[in-house]
Amino acid sequence: MRKYVNTGVLILLIWIAAGMVHHRVAAWTCPGPGGRIVHRGIVLAEAAENVRVRLTSAGGTVDAAYSAMACAQRLEAGAQVFVEMHADGSEAAVVGVVRDVKMVYLAAAFLSLFVIVGGGNAAGSVAGLAAGIGGTFFVLVPALLAGVRPQLAVLGTGSAMAVVISLLISGLRRRTLAIVCGCVGGLAATFVLSGLVCSVLRLTGVYSPLTKDLWFADAGRQMDFVGLLSAGITLGALGVVVDLATGVAAAVFEVAEVAEHLSRRELAASGMRVGRDIMGTELNTLVFAYAGAGVGVLLLPFFGPRGYELPVMQVLSSQEFAVETAFIAVGTAGLILTIPLTALMAGLLAPGVRGWVSAGDRPMRRRRWFAWSAGTLFWIALGGAGLVFASGAYHSYGQSRPGRAQMRLVRATVLAADPPADELAQRTRAERMQIVTARLLSGPAAGSDLLVHNPISGLPEHDKVAYPDVRLLLKTMTAGERTEASVMDYDRLAPLVVIVFFVVLLAMVVGGMGGLRATVALAVCAPILGGVLYVVAATGAPALPLLAAAALGICGAVFVILAGFTRKAACAACGAFAGIATGGVVAAAGSAWMGFSGLGCGSLFAIRMFGEAGSLDFRGLLAGGMLLGVVGVAMDVAIAVSSAADEIAQVGGGGRNELWRRGMSVGRKVMCTMVLALLFAYLGANIPLLLLPKAVPGLPTMLAVNNDYFAAEELRMIAGGIGIVATIPATALLASIFMNRSIVASDEEK
Repeated sequence: MRKYVNTGVLILLIWIAAGMVHHRVAAWTCPGPGGRIVHRGIVLAEAAENVRVRLTSAGGTVDAAYSAMACAQRLEAGAQVFVEMHADGSEAAVVGVVRDVKMVYLAAAFLSLFVIVGGGNAAGSVAGLAAGIGGTFFVLVPALLAGVRPQLAVLGTGSAMAVVISLLISGLRRRTLAIVCGCVGGLAATFVLSGLVCSVLRLTGVYSPLTKDLWFADAGRQMDFVGLLSAGITLGALGVVVDLATGVAAAVFEVAEVAEHLSRRELAASGMRVGRDIMGTELNTLVFAYAGAGVGVLLLPFFGPRGYELPVMQVLSSQEFAVETAFIAVGTAGLILTIPLTALMAGLLAPGVRGWVSAGDRPMRRRRWFAWSAGTLFWIALGGAGLVFASGAYHSYGQSRPGRAQMRLVRATVLAADPPADELAQRTRAERMQIVTARLLSGPAAGSDLLVHNPISGLPEHDKVAYPDVRLLLKTMTAGERTEASVMDYDRLAPLVVIVFFVVLLAMVVGGMGGLRATVALAVCAPILGGVLYVVAATGAPALPLLAAAALGICGAVFVILAGFTRKAACAACGAFAGIATGGVVAAAGSAWMGFSGLGCGSLFAIRMFGEAGSLDFRGLLAGGMLLGVVGVAMDVAIAVSSAADEIAQVGGGGRNELWRRGMSVGRKVMCTMVLALLFAYLGANIPLLLLPKAVPGLPTMLAVNNDYFAAEELRMIAGGIGIVATIPATALLASIFMNRSIVASDEEK
């Protein structure tokens, strides 16, 4: 009874706090640019160019100018808006839509569900969430604004947050020390790899509308944008690193308590086996979180074949696509390297008097290594084929017509550049023109040399500074015997193939058969998702139901590959889809409630340039991307709950009530770390968004928090969190019905 009273009191406090925030922000006004004041108001009547607004923060009514394009939607009577005007009420204009109050109540609903499902672990879990959010907003962001190097800031802050979260989850014990060592080691590996990948891919860090806005801000000119990108990749991996390290260390210490005869080497090997089992679903967490957030970028390759004058190879070499790949590949590599680090430290710190080896240590299984070797050879062959493809000639785009130049996209290597890159900064803007001597590597004129004029504007998103031996993509225009060329981008496709190939091999070297199954599962998911995105791009079909169907197919395929055709896999797949569907409903309802059009949200901005893209269901794509982001974490939680129920049923403790109770207990233990995994993945991908309100002078924080980008990311996190929470009781219920003792015994008799 006391537990239920505490839960009720905590929920009551959450809603009281939400009401107090609502009351406080409803009367907020803030200064705007040019001495203006930003007020809140409610639209009373709509007109073609003006709306009548009742000011709720100051009283009275005003006629305010209104642009549907600026607000990304049409305003109807009853809509809550921000109005910017002079103190005397003149020159009033609608400058945004109010969404913060709605976000507060959605967050309160999520925290209430979190507390209800969390039960006795709720207080510690909420404290863990508070530590993660507080560390990011009140430590990391101020450090970045103060000029601290982004890589060092995120490494220090991330390590400190890992320590605090681990202490809140596991308490002060040896196990916590092993978790912290694994987390810090995994973060350090991610930190090093992120810097290396950014350098190899020649990423500038200015790749999206948000980063461009930040770069144009006065404070942004002094920021290290490549460092911010590297910091974002590192922060994005923090949640999954903590989750994986916690699981591995907990398993090692549990084994050490019941098997005192095992050596430390065997304990470390046990941790490796557990890590390999967990790795399959943990990889999905990062992949689908970033895929859902970058669904607009994933759509770009499907516009090239539809006649939009955008070659597929140019999309695959673009900075936007390279950044998405870097987030997934580097985060995955850091996650994989966390396994041996945590297993080793847990083996060394496990209780008992043990040596490193003992006479009873088990030898390596030859059959498993044979299967691993066969899988490795397969992926080596596949990676080699991809590298050959990436190094091949790019095809023409556009058509050759009489009297018109033929345009081709070709690869070239830089032989010389005048002036050299290190002298460009010393020249005036008018003199920043590189004369590049390039040797064509593909196309009809392959092998010939060409002079290319490469203007340097000083804008990172446009400039492609040429260095000797660097490979570029050139757009050549041939009219008769005359050929002119311009620099389109760096040739990033071959390095991207090498990076992905490296991560796949790392997964199999560290993960063994688990890594092989995980990579095969991801390879199977790719055509399912790609086929759905192609249909959306080609036909303009509703995106949300198609992506929901793809999520169902992905869940089934992944669980069959990882767990086979078993009752455990079926319960996990159905429980995961229940959580995904819940997250999708929240995303769709929240998008409609808060008036998102989808046009100004996240990566969807990237496909607005295409004229035919106007037929796309942008709001559905936004909600579908949020749903897609839940897929990985929902599968991870579902397999943890289902596996625990299956183990209990196999040893004869599988009564229906017992399975429900044990399944919920396991779900509660992983719930906090999985929510943090999703939270940090989204925060890492949006570090520029966190800096923008303070970096842009004259930008009211109230407007920044309510704009499409910020509000959409808040909804993405809440929808994902609710999806995780809903997965736990759904999977536990299914497991208690279909895995209980009577059903298992009946199957054994048959």
